[in-house]
This record gives sequence, C-alpha cells and structure tokens, in this order.
Amino acid sequence: MNDIAGATALPLEELRRDEDFWLEDGSVVLVAKKTAFKVYKGLLSAHSPVFSDMFSSTTHADETYDGSPVVRLSDSPEDLKWVLTHVMPKTLRHLQGTYDFKSSELSALARLGHKYQIDLLERHAVDSLKAAFTNDFEQWEGRLRSPQVPSHSGYSRYNPIDIINIARLTNTPSMLPLAFCLCAQNRDIIVDGQARGDGTHLFLSKTDAKRCIVGLAELSWTLQQAVP
Repeated sequence: MNDIAGATALPLEELRRDEDFWLEDGSVVLVAKKTAFKVYKGLLSAHSPVFSDMFSSTTHADETYDGSPVVRLSDSPEDLKWVLTHVMPKTLRHLQGTYDFKSSELSALARLGHKYQIDLLERHAVDSLKAAFTNDFEQWEGRLRSPQVPSHSGYSRYNPIDIINIARLTNTPSMLPLAFCLCAQNRDIIVDGQARGDGTHLFLSKTDAKRCIVGLAELSWTLQQAVP
C-alpha cells in the first residue's frame, strides 16, 4: 500500500533496514525511499488518525516483508525518522529541559505532524519555529542577545524557503516576514533555491521570488537612507 502522495516501488530485497527502528516484534513495515522501518502499528495509530486509516486497509496487504504488511510512504527517511523518534522514543531525552531541537527536526515535525495529524508534534514544532521567526521586533532583538537561546537558533541553520512553506501549510503568517527577509538577503536562494538537510531542493514560487526582489530593493534603499 502507498500513501496518498504515492511512492516509488523499490523492490523489497533492495531496501535497507533502519538501524534504530527495526523492531523484531513490530507489526508494520514503513518504507521511505530505500529505507524500511519496522514499528508498532497500534502505537502509530493511537497518535495519528491518518496512519490508523492507512493501516486499516493493510489487513490483506499486497506486500509483506519479514512477516508484516508494507506501507510505502512518499516522505524522506530522515523526516520519517524524526517523527518515529518522538512517537516511539528509545530514550527520554525529549523530557529533559535542556533538549535542543535541531532545525531539521522541527521542520520535519511540523510538516509530517500536519500531514499525519499528529497534533502534539505539529503544535510543539510550530510554536518553536514561531518563537524563532517572530514578527515582534523586540522579541527578535532580545532573542538574538539572550545567552540562553539554544544553539540551533542561529538563522543560518534554517532553510527560509522551508519556513515559508511551513508558515503557509500551518496557517502561521507571523513567521513570513522574517523568513522573507532572510531570503531577500541571499540572492542565490531567490534564483537557485535551497536544499533541505534531507536533500530535497526547494524553490520559491514566482510570486514569492518577486516579493523577495522587491524587498531586497526596499531594504537596500532603507539602509542607504540610514547612512549619513
């Protein structure tokens, strides 16, 4: 079975078993590109109504692997692994107050949390991204100066095109101004796009590219006026 977005059907014998999420007593095999994850169907279903619906049709699955039904997904293995890390963690690191979420981790949790309706993951990721990409100047300035801001908050670690897409996907427009500002400061991103950590290359739409070009011109003019 495939997810609604479709997935390339790589032969089962060519799949690589994920080292962390191949559970011998697992009940379903999730396939993301060339990587297979054997996990607990019931646990995923409890967190995600989308997975629950998908699994309900695997009773008579067309494919089985290692005795379990196969569900092929269109997600990258890196993104899927971030979700599995939080849904069925092997450690309790996420309960530690000092746990530092990576930018790629927050991106994956926001996008896949939304896609699979894992509301808690989506909400936490979006709240964290909103704090970093605030539209409140005083909060932004204070965040830059605070010694307590986690290391992942350096804006060079983020893909601004990814943030724009997440803002629209999750109806969080407050993240757009700073994300567009970062795009406007890098002409290469406007023209060539930028790759996510999993290798997926993202491009601005023509409309958004025009916004960045106009914003770059206005930013340059404002800076010129500010210099005596």
